[in-house]
Amino acid sequence: MLVVIEMIIRFDLLGEIDYANLANKVERLIVANKGKLLLFDFYLSTYKVEVNTQWQHELQLYQVEFLLAEARQKLWVEISPCVDGKFRNIQIIKELFENNIIFLSLKELVIKIILLIKIVNKIDSLKAFI
Repeated sequence: MLVVIEMIIRFDLLGEIDYANLANKVERLIVANKGKLLLFDFYLSTYKVEVNTQWQHELQLYQVEFLLAEARQKLWVEISPCVDGKFRNIQIIKELFENNIIFLSLKELVIKIILLIKIVNKIDSLKAFI
């Protein structure tokens, strides 16, 4: 099956992150492009959080897929957070990554995106001390 991404939205999240502002921007972009297949790329210093989302009219929910990649030798390598020792014991990681695709309301979607970015950012910042 051929899937055409209609819009790619990139956020470079270096330095201190204003999560409330980020949540507002993400929500506005999702609402403004309802029905389109959106790809959000959130870049942290050594991780990339990728969120693919599309409105499913018949379910009245957003179909969502979360992906996580780590920078290794100037390449982004997709990792499995449910297996990776840094992530596997975090409940929200299990919820988002155990199933390939999940269905969420707009509010749930924005909350999960921001929570995931907070977790990955925290692990990213702690990585310097490991």
